[in-house]
Amino acid sequence: MVGVRTIGSDHRLSDLIRLTLFLSLEAKPIIMRSEIWYDDGSVVLQAQQLQFRVHWAVLAQHSPFFREMRGLPQPPDQPSVEGCPIVELSDDVVDVEFLLKALYTPTFLCQTALPLQAIAALIRVGRKYEFRELFDLAVARLTFEYPATLDEYDKLFINWRYTPTRIVPHDGLQFDIISLARENNIVSVLPLCILSCGSVGTRRLTGWYPERGWNFGFSHTNRPASMPLSPRKNYASSGKARVCTWMVLLLETE
Repeated sequence: MVGVRTIGSDHRLSDLIRLTLFLSLEAKPIIMRSEIWYDDGSVVLQAQQLQFRVHWAVLAQHSPFFREMRGLPQPPDQPSVEGCPIVELSDDVVDVEFLLKALYTPTFLCQTALPLQAIAALIRVGRKYEFRELFDLAVARLTFEYPATLDEYDKLFINWRYTPTRIVPHDGLQFDIISLARENNIVSVLPLCILSCGSVGTRRLTGWYPERGWNFGFSHTNRPASMPLSPRKNYASSGKARVCTWMVLLLETE
């Protein structure tokens, strides 16, 4: 028979239409408020799907970038939250959180040791948005641990052992510092940081620990052209060794 439809077929057709419409609608990301949210704030920073309500005055005081941005005329269709303009940042949300902690929590930078993740955030965001004081303070922690001269580096050792005091230690710390330094052109820390890798063992230089599930260390693009492969005590066994080790630290800094 022509033109005959059953009730069941109508239901299936209706379900198919609803499913097609559902799949065709692009799901909008849910925007969340962070814990850093000041009711008297005048600007909302958004990183990924997290918003931070802070103050133009605080940002402008420490950053020429935001100082100039604040003076720019706002377009009429500028998105806003409760009258505060939204400034979308392309940075990782964790980096932005550490930046705002440093600006709004006075004791944050007073800690003796900071995790490298926080230091890296202040270096990346500080450099990008011209937070010069925060950038310099973060770099100072790297240069304290890995100074520019051998004599300064030797003073950090006690009984041939050295544990970082300005950076919270973790497995693979030297490799992460080298990657961070190379990415941000902080070349002064590279020679002695690379030298310190000689004490972690040849295996860890490759970063491959299949039985432990670890895979950190130097990548092919981040490995220096020449590396010290002897333990730290051998490095200091003679003046000649010290000079030779220093001279073979040829770095690829491109």
